[in-house]
Amino acid sequence: MSLSADPHPTVHFWALESLSRVADSAGLTFSGYVSSTLGMLAQLYVLDSHNQENASFTSSNLEMDLPTVTAIARCTDSVINVLGPDLQDMAKARDMIMTLVGQFQTEEDPLLLVESLRCLEHLSLYAPGHMDFTTYVQRLQHELGSGFQQVQNMAIDGLYNLMRRDAEEVIRAANPGLEDQLWNVLDSNPDQDVLKNIVRNWLQQTGLLTTAEWIQRCHTVLTKIKSQIEPVVSTAQAKRIIVPDLQDEEVAGFAVAAGATIDSTPGASVCTQELLRWQVRAFAMDCLSELLSMVAKNSVPRGESRAEAALQQRIADVVRIAFSASTASVVRLRIRGLGIIDQLLKIFGKVPDPDFAEALLLEQYQAQISSALTPAFAADSSPELAAEAVNVCATFIATGIVTDVERMGRILKLLISALESFSGASEVVAIGDLKTLSPNAQVMVKMAVISAWAELQIASLEQKYLVNVVQPYITMLTPLWLSSLREFARLRFEPDISTMSGTVSVSGNLDTMYATLNRETLLKFYQDSWLNLVDAIASLIDEDSDFVFDALDGIPEPPTPSGIARQGSEINYRDEPVAFFFVLFGLAFEALVGRQGDDSLATKEQTLEILLALKKILRPSVSGHAIYQEVVDEEHLSEDIDQLFELTRIIVLVLAGLVPNLTGNNSQGTTPNSFTMSLVANVALPQLVMNYAAEVFPYVIKTDLHACIIHIFATILSSGVCQASVVSHALPIFKRFVTAVMRKPQTDTVSQVRGALARFLVILRNAQKRESEAALPCERNTLLASTILLTSVSSAFAPSDPLVGQFIDKLIECLESRMTTKTAANCSRSLLLLPKGGPTESAIAALTLSRLLSFLVSPPRVDGVGESSSVVAHVLTSFVSTLQAEQRPTVMALVVPALLARTSKEGQVLFNETSARLLDLANVDQKAFRGVVANVTPAQRLFLEEVIRAGSGPGRQARPAAVQELEEPSIALKMDFGG
Repeated sequence: MSLSADPHPTVHFWALESLSRVADSAGLTFSGYVSSTLGMLAQLYVLDSHNQENASFTSSNLEMDLPTVTAIARCTDSVINVLGPDLQDMAKARDMIMTLVGQFQTEEDPLLLVESLRCLEHLSLYAPGHMDFTTYVQRLQHELGSGFQQVQNMAIDGLYNLMRRDAEEVIRAANPGLEDQLWNVLDSNPDQDVLKNIVRNWLQQTGLLTTAEWIQRCHTVLTKIKSQIEPVVSTAQAKRIIVPDLQDEEVAGFAVAAGATIDSTPGASVCTQELLRWQVRAFAMDCLSELLSMVAKNSVPRGESRAEAALQQRIADVVRIAFSASTASVVRLRIRGLGIIDQLLKIFGKVPDPDFAEALLLEQYQAQISSALTPAFAADSSPELAAEAVNVCATFIATGIVTDVERMGRILKLLISALESFSGASEVVAIGDLKTLSPNAQVMVKMAVISAWAELQIASLEQKYLVNVVQPYITMLTPLWLSSLREFARLRFEPDISTMSGTVSVSGNLDTMYATLNRETLLKFYQDSWLNLVDAIASLIDEDSDFVFDALDGIPEPPTPSGIARQGSEINYRDEPVAFFFVLFGLAFEALVGRQGDDSLATKEQTLEILLALKKILRPSVSGHAIYQEVVDEEHLSEDIDQLFELTRIIVLVLAGLVPNLTGNNSQGTTPNSFTMSLVANVALPQLVMNYAAEVFPYVIKTDLHACIIHIFATILSSGVCQASVVSHALPIFKRFVTAVMRKPQTDTVSQVRGALARFLVILRNAQKRESEAALPCERNTLLASTILLTSVSSAFAPSDPLVGQFIDKLIECLESRMTTKTAANCSRSLLLLPKGGPTESAIAALTLSRLLSFLVSPPRVDGVGESSSVVAHVLTSFVSTLQAEQRPTVMALVVPALLARTSKEGQVLFNETSARLLDLANVDQKAFRGVVANVTPAQRLFLEEVIRAGSGPGRQARPAAVQELEEPSIALKMDFGG
């Protein structure tokens, strides 16, 4: 700090620079020096020796190279970062900083302006309440037009931080024209990513609230005209520039004539008008596409939203924007225009017109859509544009805007001609007028075409009119789908050329380098489409078409004369899998077990689609007959089938690895934020598919699969991060699984089910220790899971099984606990009202009945248990109605005294409730009710009559005869003894 006061520019500049770095690195430990540092900085700022304008002649050049005032501003910013949010409480330091920053803003030095804006940015972050927000925003808006790039970038950073918090507040505080300024600055520098992020944040915050305004905003940017003044070159200069140095009179004459048409007035200029740069317009189209995605995601789970209604009202403008972009001169704009059309078709393709309910909303825009697609297949188009147009064609046909094949016109003809071209029927590979494609371009367009037809095949399962569209060409499509998947598998799984030949240097074999890069390029084309091809083939397998199985076996089969595929009458069971089975299984397996990333085969959202396709592939007609034999002889197993068993076990283990703590390692550090929603798709749904897959496997692996699934579910049940959102999805799946397992029980099935209940009891005891926040929901969920297990597969337990008694004891403990009493009461209802189909069900009912009667007579004095007592009373009366006639008097003789004992303890508060329960019993069996009342003690009978009379009154239901006998008759005495 003492060196900072040295008059020499080099000394005090680097001293201040060092002080700034020390403050930045020290952090809060520098807070003790804040007051002295601010005082010193204020003194140095006013010194003549620390100012470039008043520097001596000997040091003026050094002061220009080493600006001291900029270093002072940098030190001030470091002090601001040291104090942080404490600035709000330190009035003296805050006022000193505000004064210094205010002085910095009066300077004209660009570097000092940059540092002052950085100070203001941090002040707005740490002490926003002590700044004039409007003045700061307008200051940033003013600096957007600065001629210095550093100042402009600093202003953009400040606006980004403000608009990230509340974009609309910034727009309201700014002077009119901030939006135009942002687009103009982006036009001058299209690579400014921070400016694009400002617009994206603004869109994310307000897109669903002001959808119509954002559509208009994007339209304004796409049609915005900017004026540009260009100086005119004089005639003499034009002649010197234009006339070439050639001895050609004709060329010279043309040049002179051209130059003579220019205005030769000195200082003249021409004003030209043009659109914003195509990069800016492309970004506006990206914003519109993101807006449509936001509206689509918002409307799917909640039905029609306000944003969707606003978009529907402005759909004509969106179609106009997309049409204009798709016919632009820039290919990237045309691709984005077609992408907007594709999104509109997916969002509103099946929405009826609000004015004409019999027609679809987009039906009136068929001409614009068709016109937008036509240029994509012109001779001057590009492969990327043609591929995007093919996807739009498939989406248009699949949405059902036109259901008559004859009226689909040019769009369907383009798909048909492209299919015939790429199927080898045509000598020239072309799509529309676009010809002379490179090999990679041919692969890209070919994959787009066959993927589009695959989408139509998948959609034909629901849209029956598409059967007439796809069926005539299905025998041509199937070999194309299979060959493309085979090529994709080869590129994906075969060793890379570069890895086989070692590291390739820049000066190495160019052919090897080209082959490696070409492989990566082709992989991207296949990776975008492979799942559609697998789904399409799986749908054909589901239809049991003969030619599909021949194609899977590699047997060529000519199409039938009518073009309609033959339908198999029954499933073709085989001894070995089809030749193509392991390609399909390998791709699905790789997609399921691979890590998510740029190189992954599928996203999390596609997991369910892959599993459903895998379910169709694991059929005897595809995977072979050997896999479904009950007794598998290892000697007769082919190597492929043996590998299939191992891969199936690996799938279960990998899916199990998605659950934390499954391997016994608790140090995974999984947090609910990264785990909750992904588990629903990656655990519950895969487990659902494996449930059904496990039913068709032979005994040699069926037992292992059952044990793995039970272990996975038990681990989910015991994991704290799974309680909130995963267990609720897994419980119904577990119920279906155990029910399916007990339909055809194996030798080890009973022991597996008993082991599951024993595991649940251990989880329940651990949860009752309350060692974590998730212990309470874990206890409740374990009660539900155990109840589901007992009620679904009660036949797996013996009537005297000690595990059943242990669970009922735990259930009553939870019933008497304030936190779990409601869940336990509902579980008791399920156990007691379980249909009596065997001795185990009767034993469970007997154990539960005795414990519930004790609970009803002597409930614990705990908050919340009173409501559970009412539930138990209702359950007991309902239980009587499920019994046979000869059993009702015995049980009713137990329930009625219990009800009366509970009511006598609680008092008149329960008279109405108990009266209703007694009426329920009388309605079930009046004869049995009379017998119970006749056998009670006189005191109990009097109390029973009092309770029933208290429950009688206007509006009550009709009284059974057995109850009317208990009510005392009312006697009216005649008091008028006169004549």
